[in-house]
Amino acid sequence: MHSKQRKTRTAAPVQESSFGSKKKKDGAVSFEDNRSETLQLKKLQDSAQTAPVQFVKPKPLSEMLVDRAGKDTDHGRETKSDIEEAVDPDVIALRLYRQARDHDFGIQQLPAFNDGLNNAVNGAIALVREAVNESKVLGKSIEAEEAGYFDSVIKKKLRGNSNAANVAKYFYQKVLNQAKAEEYLKNLVHQDQNFDFGFEGDEGVQYETPKAGLLGPDQTDLDIGTSIANRVLSEAFQSASQEEIYFRLAVAIRETMNSPNVSLDIASRILENYLKPKLMNFIYRIPLAEQMDDEDVWNGRTLNDGILDAQENDFDEDDTWIRPKVRDAWTQIRDIVSPAVLNHAGPAHVQVDGWFTRAHQNSGVIHLGKYVATKGIIMHEFGHHLENNSEAPRWIKLQQLMRNRSQGKDLKRIFPFTIPYVISSDEMRYDTDLPASGEMGGYFGYNVKYYEHGSTEVVSTAFEVFHDRDKAYRIAIKDPEMFLAVMGVLRGR
Repeated sequence: MHSKQRKTRTAAPVQESSFGSKKKKDGAVSFEDNRSETLQLKKLQDSAQTAPVQFVKPKPLSEMLVDRAGKDTDHGRETKSDIEEAVDPDVIALRLYRQARDHDFGIQQLPAFNDGLNNAVNGAIALVREAVNESKVLGKSIEAEEAGYFDSVIKKKLRGNSNAANVAKYFYQKVLNQAKAEEYLKNLVHQDQNFDFGFEGDEGVQYETPKAGLLGPDQTDLDIGTSIANRVLSEAFQSASQEEIYFRLAVAIRETMNSPNVSLDIASRILENYLKPKLMNFIYRIPLAEQMDDEDVWNGRTLNDGILDAQENDFDEDDTWIRPKVRDAWTQIRDIVSPAVLNHAGPAHVQVDGWFTRAHQNSGVIHLGKYVATKGIIMHEFGHHLENNSEAPRWIKLQQLMRNRSQGKDLKRIFPFTIPYVISSDEMRYDTDLPASGEMGGYFGYNVKYYEHGSTEVVSTAFEVFHDRDKAYRIAIKDPEMFLAVMGVLRGR
């Protein structure tokens, strides 16, 4: 079936707009990590981090955000700075004061404390209460004034190095960081990503009804199907943004494609004929204004450079198995991922660890098994590199997507058994399924895997199949919300 457009225009670029943050206020409280200045509290944290955890509910997003901001990396410090700039120090001071006044900072004995610290818990509570009482006197029963005084009073009392001061300091920092993360999440508004799908100028696009042939649908079905498609297009173009236009068209195609109703199936095909070329152009062509020369990305380095073997020596230069796959993957990455995102994530390199090693990514190193590596696997692990080093709002959007869809339900096991070095029954997943799961990488719900440290498999399992244009298109149609979140990471929007 062939249809013609009555009206087409050349698409004009949409003005780019990125997520903005508030200007940092004078006197903002510094975002501190939970590591103590004392060796005892350092041991406390080390013990807490290595203790076994029973996963039932996902870790609160605010706690994951605290962990992310506390990392001693460029991106950890960036997240910390974003939070500090976005929160109101007066609001944080008030929350901190209320936690001290009403809950003694939640100070309690912990299994990871040594005897000296646990014995000092009552002293730490007394120290906090002293600070609260002094602040009440100074603030003259005006809560906001009391909170302002409390910030300086408690800091003076925490300067000592006694066990009581160290315990109080640990919980003070924990409450402070949690308050900032919660306030940041509460005030975070995900702005339109201002993607350019090429819709501008197509506001009046309509399709002519084709003439029925000897074979195929009759004229009535063609008339009704074309009318439905044109109505959907007209209504979609009343949307406020290009993202909304795409979303409405994708949903219409998804709900009518392969319909037993001939007219609806015709409408779906007409809409697909309009949308698919635009989606392909959107995914596989970086906007001209965002393109960069090779020497401006990673200072001229590529993923092909610095490939290592398991002993971290230079990998065989004459290899014809791994190197071509890495080159193909990098070419695809450069076609899809914004250069600014690549530079923000920083360079990554490949390490070939053995013949059948399970692929994984850690701190910019993509570990591969020589005989199980594919172009898709390399792109999958690179997707982790991009997500883990994305800007906080992009990462948060992925986390919120998983949590909203699982609706607070308990986590589930991905695999019912363990195969050493391959899969583990300890791997957990959110209790939800992605509509495009069948097009993405992974099995048994792997694309909704849960990581306590805050990673997901959403970007990686989608990105790994983006070298297949038909799969990329079907992902965009079947789950437009998830697709936009993934492209937000890949394009930094």
